Amino acid sequence: MPNYIYLDSKIVGAAYQIVQYFKMGVFSSYNTTIYFKKYKESFSNYSKIFQINHIHFKAFEKNSELNMQAGGVVFYLFNAQSNCRMVADRTLKHVFVTHGESNKVSSIKPIIRIYDYVITAGQMGINRYLNHKLFNIMDVEQGRLLMMGDTFVGENSYIYQGKADSILYAPTWEGGVPDENYSSLEWNNIFDKLLNYLHNLQIKKLIVQPHPNLGHRLPSYKNSLYAGIKKLLQHGIFVTLVKDRVEALDYYFSLNYKNSFKISNKQKCLEIREAFCDISAMEAQLYAKFIPVRVFIKSDSIDFDDDFLTHYYQQTAILKEMPITFYQDEFKQQFYDYIFGYTFPILSQKSLGERVSWLSDYVYEN
Repeated sequence: MPNYIYLDSKIVGAAYQIVQYFKMGVFSSYNTTIYFKKYKESFSNYSKIFQINHIHFKAFEKNSELNMQAGGVVFYLFNAQSNCRMVADRTLKHVFVTHGESNKVSSIKPIIRIYDYVITAGQMGINRYLNHKLFNIMDVEQGRLLMMGDTFVGENSYIYQGKADSILYAPTWEGGVPDENYSSLEWNNIFDKLLNYLHNLQIKKLIVQPHPNLGHRLPSYKNSLYAGIKKLLQHGIFVTLVKDRVEALDYYFSLNYKNSFKISNKQKCLEIREAFCDISAMEAQLYAKFIPVRVFIKSDSIDFDDDFLTHYYQQTAILKEMPITFYQDEFKQQFYDYIFGYTFPILSQKSLGERVSWLSDYVYEN
C-alpha cells in the first residue's frame, strides 16, 4: 500500500525537516508522496525543496483535490487544524509520528487523540501521554500507542569523541506561540555562560546549530543568535555555524571573520565532546548517539509531571542564574533507556525504512 505525508504549514523549515527523514531512509521516494497545502508564502519554496531532493509531492488548495488510494497510510509529522478533516477519511489509516521526541508542551496537545495510531520513541513518551490523560493504559495495551525507538527522532551528523576540542550549542526556536517558547536565546547571558564554560575547559571551538524555524515568529531571536556569535568571535572562539540555508549575515561573518568562522551543512560529520540544547527534539537526537547532553531550562524551578524527568533535570539542567558546571555522566544510560524502547523488540534489529514498512503493514492489518 502507498504511504503519504500530509503537511499543512507555511513554515519553510518544515519542508527541510521532512527532507531529513527521506535522507535518513525513514521514508522512501519510491512509495511515499507528500501532500502539502498550497500557500503563497511557502508554495514556491516547498516545491523547490522537494524537487531538488527527488521527492514526489502534490500541492492542494481544497481537500477535494486529494487523491489518496484507499487503504493507504497517512503520516503526520506536524499538527494542524486541517488534520482533523483528513482523519475523517476512514478509507485511510492515520498515524501521528511527530517530527522528533521532546518534552515541549506542544507534544501534549489534545489534537493528538484524533489519530488512529500514535508513535513515540519509548517509555518517556508513553508516560507523557498517560500523565496528561491524553490516552489510557488500554490504548497502550491495544497497540494504539507504539514505541519505535529512534525511528522518528530525526538525525544529526555529530559524533561523540570524549577528547574532541569542540562543544555543540543547539538552541531551539521561539515557538509558534509564547507558551511554546523554550529558546535559551531569550537569556541575555546565554553566550556569557558558554564563554565561561569554554574558558574553564580551555576549549576554543563552539559549533552552533540553530533550529531551522528560528526567527519565524520573532526576528529578534535571530538577531540575538548573531550578536552572540559575534561576541564569541571577538573573544577568540572559533565558531562553526550548522544550518540548511545560508543567509546574508552568514556571508558577512565569513568575510569579516574568515579565519575563525565557517558554515557547515547538516550532512558533514563533526566530532564533539558534549552538547547543550533547550527542551526540544535535539535532546533525544543527541542521546540517540550517546552524546552527553545538558538542557537549558527557562523556568525558575524544575517540576515535571514525570518523577524521573524531574529528578534527572534537577541533577543536570541549567537554569538562567546557574553557571555551567562540569558534566557528570552517571545518568546518561538511565536517560537513554527511558527515552528509547520498542513495543515489539524485533524492530530494534530492523533498518529505519524496514521499521516504517512494518508499521504500514501493522496499521493496515489492524
